[in-house]
Amino acid sequence: MFKKGLYNDRRMAVVKTQGVDRMSGNSQLEKNMKQQRSNAIQRNVQRTLCALLILTALCPPLWAGENDLVLHRLGECTYENSECVSVIPNTAAFEDLTRDLGFILSPKGLSPADTIGVAGFESSFEISLNVIDPSAEYWQTAVEDRDPSSLMAVSQVHFTKGLPHSVEIGGVLSHLHSSDIWSVGTEITWSFHDDFFHPVPNLGARGFVSHAVGASDLNLTTAGVDVITDVPIGVNGMFSFTPYVGYNFLAIFASSRLLDASPADPAPPVESTEGTLAVKPEFVFENVTNTFHRYLGGFRCRFAYVNFTTEVLFSPEVQTYSFKLGMDF
Repeated sequence: MFKKGLYNDRRMAVVKTQGVDRMSGNSQLEKNMKQQRSNAIQRNVQRTLCALLILTALCPPLWAGENDLVLHRLGECTYENSECVSVIPNTAAFEDLTRDLGFILSPKGLSPADTIGVAGFESSFEISLNVIDPSAEYWQTAVEDRDPSSLMAVSQVHFTKGLPHSVEIGGVLSHLHSSDIWSVGTEITWSFHDDFFHPVPNLGARGFVSHAVGASDLNLTTAGVDVITDVPIGVNGMFSFTPYVGYNFLAIFASSRLLDASPADPAPPVESTEGTLAVKPEFVFENVTNTFHRYLGGFRCRFAYVNFTTEVLFSPEVQTYSFKLGMDF
């Protein structure tokens, strides 16, 4: 009887253990299913936001094109018998114009020195408001309607992928509002010191290059380096505020394609012959390379997967105020 009772007790213990295991397994299965549903919802939300960001950035091309460039106006014809026999290019005006355009179209980092991590991916929509001097003669001559606005707006779609060793790579697509001018760029970022848990400033650098497209008469390339330091401030493990400052080095490479200073005259250029004057309305702006030093400052606010950043770039000719709305994946 004693052995039989002991056997029954052991059997009941085994049954209870199996029941607990089954309940634990069911509970874990339910948790996994809930996590999968949560991940699916999160992916759908992120994809929807990415699509909205891209559509928002592509909307400006539907507007008017008063900011398109007419570069042949920067050449002055010398006339003889109503014929343009030679052209004097206004090289100084071309240099000033491409300097401002380089400031406007160069990719903006809009990020502190810290990184998003090796598994991180970020997509963002950004807008930059660039304050220029609308009374400058080169702007009044070169823009389509000869009436430049003091505010040049640029939309920017930005994608960033984290890599090992605190490295990030990214791609940028920018568009100058009210024009057909776009800019395509790429960048690489390295954080020398990236520490969120201690009140020690982070330090990082970003290298970038971009090229303008859509301006049929202009070749414009920008390249540069940012050096940035920041101090992240965490709040309850959910919200962070990160002010940052930095230095920007920018190189601008510009030239023109073949321009016709007298486009209303359809006749081709004519070389000088005996008794005939030469007709040469065509000219080119040779390659111009200039370098500039600027300073920047801004702050980023991050809550969960969403971050908002604002940044100011200082220069005597163009002041740039940028805003970013981003999503971390």
